[in-house]
Amino acid sequence: MTEDKKDDKFFHCCFSEDCSVKNNFWCNFAFKILITLLGILLAYLVVYFGVLIRNNIKEYYHIGQEPSERVLQVSASGEVKAKPDKATLNVGVETSSTTVEAAQDKNTSTTNKLISELKNLGIEEKNIKTENYRVDPEYDYSEGERERVGYNVSQNINLELNDTDMASKVINMAGKVGATDIDNLQYDIQDPEQLKQKARKKAIKKAKRKAKMIAGKLGGRLGSVKSYQEQQEKDYRPVRESFSMGRGGRDSAKPKLEPGTNKVSVSVNLEYNLK
Repeated sequence: MTEDKKDDKFFHCCFSEDCSVKNNFWCNFAFKILITLLGILLAYLVVYFGVLIRNNIKEYYHIGQEPSERVLQVSASGEVKAKPDKATLNVGVETSSTTVEAAQDKNTSTTNKLISELKNLGIEEKNIKTENYRVDPEYDYSEGERERVGYNVSQNINLELNDTDMASKVINMAGKVGATDIDNLQYDIQDPEQLKQKARKKAIKKAKRKAKMIAGKLGGRLGSVKSYQEQQEKDYRPVRESFSMGRGGRDSAKPKLEPGTNKVSVSVNLEYNLK
């Protein structure tokens, strides 16, 4: 019998139920190898088709979408201080008399004199505005009963001054002509937008410098700006003062007023594409 015929008989016997040598060692060994190979093949097919399905799903998911971008967000603030170049204040005139007409005449006389002197100081008419004109009865309660004894007339003159040094001149003059109150003195900036632009420029410069430093440490380079946001923070701390001169005004030394400084801050948030 040839060698090939012996092998065919051997394998036929291994898989035959009535084979007398089916429990032979070599027969069992061959059967285990075959099962192992089939298991390996099955595992390979499972992994192969799993990877194929996953890649197809990812490809489908990214259709029409941009690939993920690397971005860098930074924030910074810029601050600018400046001396105020504008002042506003109210000058009040209050008068009393036994009749409304007499109280009004006295008030009008004092107010007209005040306005005339304001114009003599160089304040334009457009910056002089009358506000809060009032006529109120005056009562006496000294004997336990209310008794009307006259009338009180008051009005305020609102002033806008383009020269901060003018404020002390106005206050000194107002007392001499008979004004009774100085209220709500405030210093400000005529054109705060210029300060805002300077503060913004400082903030952007700081943010860009910070972004370059961080990008370098990450091993990348800055790309284009993806988004920009800003927030303005005002830190105006104007001088606010009130003076009560008493009826009939006062004649005193010119007060020394210090306008101080105003501050404008701008905070920016920049988002860069990172290369």
